[in-house]
Amino acid sequence: MHIYFIIYTLVFLTMFADSSRISIRKKKIILFFDIVVLTLFFGLRWQCGTDWWQYYNVFRYVTWSNFYCLNRYGDQNMEIGFAFVNVLLKQFGNYTFYLIVTNFIRFVLMAYVSITLSKTPIITFFGFLSLQYMFPTRNPYATAIFFVGFIFIVNRNLMKYLWTWILAVSVHVSSIVVAPIYFLYGFRLKFSWQLVIYFSTIFLSKIFTSLITFVGASIAFGVGLIDEKVAVYSTAFRDIDKSRGIVSLALPLFFICLFEYVRKINKNTMSENDIKKYDFFVLCYLISTGLWNLLMDTMPDLCRYVEFVNTWPLLIPFVVQKYKRYFVLVVMMLIAYYLYRMNNTIYLGAYRDLFVPYKSIWGTF
Repeated sequence: MHIYFIIYTLVFLTMFADSSRISIRKKKIILFFDIVVLTLFFGLRWQCGTDWWQYYNVFRYVTWSNFYCLNRYGDQNMEIGFAFVNVLLKQFGNYTFYLIVTNFIRFVLMAYVSITLSKTPIITFFGFLSLQYMFPTRNPYATAIFFVGFIFIVNRNLMKYLWTWILAVSVHVSSIVVAPIYFLYGFRLKFSWQLVIYFSTIFLSKIFTSLITFVGASIAFGVGLIDEKVAVYSTAFRDIDKSRGIVSLALPLFFICLFEYVRKINKNTMSENDIKKYDFFVLCYLISTGLWNLLMDTMPDLCRYVEFVNTWPLLIPFVVQKYKRYFVLVVMMLIAYYLYRMNNTIYLGAYRDLFVPYKSIWGTF
């Protein structure tokens, strides 16, 4: 058995402790155990992912004199927040130290959001984990920070939300596009429109590349940068088999229907604030699945940005609470689902050789 299945199965089994009979104090202790295991597993990992050497070189060459203008590819600078963390941690240890500290921080942020917004924080935490990349590039760091913003959206604290958003942008500039979701809170999208939007994004994905390419060329005004970027993103990873099976299309539809059913059943027992929160999370999830449909066959390199608004981990607790009589069965199904996602990322992805075997500072496993 590969080490990935051993480690993931070990921590996933702790979801059985997310029962309503277990105190939140004990759940926090269990979450801390999970964080320690995952921090070491991720932090001691070397040469993982396609951008490994790029980020390793950032750490090697960043200094206090260049962190605010550190060049990446020769045509763009690294985000100042990300570079600052690199140069700061560089003063206290090597790259493994950096990986351990930064992984610990992002897992703590995910756990904090899970404890604050979910009645099943362990299950929610692993939901967030399933959305994250194995190698901690800028995007996973930025999304972990932005997840905290959901707390301030629900609490309607615009100022704290903006500061969280700015911090996320300083780590990865793509965070800039998600700022408006704060103002979607309180909107309810009828189930019929949810279905219309979901299926529309599937059909529109066939013409999305042509449309984006046309728009990019139209606004370039003779300057090749915009047109060039569109071309790069629309052709990135074209060697990857992106054919989508029935499962990948049916799963989001299943969850959309399930979330609507749970809302309908629990509507009379949920508070007004809980209903608003639930509807907001559903709307965000619909946006994430719609964007995935549009981008997967057109600009697959941008699919990573769907993570910012994928609130699936915050909706699952409502389902677990609804079917708490079948808690063990539900957890078993979730473990199978999380392992399915992990297997797709590591063993069935285009870069399997970068994950297997597991390479650490002590060798391979």
